Amino acid sequence: MKYRDRQGGIFKTIPIIVPPIKNKSDIFHSKIIKLWSIAKKALSDTDELLIYGYSCPQFDGDSEMLLKKSVQFNKKIKKISVIDPNADVCDRYIRLFYPKRIFWYQNSANFN
Repeated sequence: MKYRDRQGGIFKTIPIIVPPIKNKSDIFHSKIIKLWSIAKKALSDTDELLIYGYSCPQFDGDSEMLLKKSVQFNKKIKKISVIDPNADVCDRYIRLFYPKRIFWYQNSANFN
């Protein structure tokens, strides 16, 4: 596909949708692997985490492991908040991050 940037230049790209699969890392290219490394470090160092509308599907094994390994053993985290209309999503994160305390908000208007 061809796109035009804000300066008028034309560039080509191949759109990709990475579905929630168990071995997502097998199809990652080097830039995505670097981005995941940055995400892992940020999650490992954070003292507060806000998850907004991401359910972390069970079939997305790589995302689950990234979150679990980075957050579960992070002793700096004081607060984890989940904004999602489905309370089951919060329950999923409770199982992933156990024994962290998690606050659930049904929508962003209720988030404080």
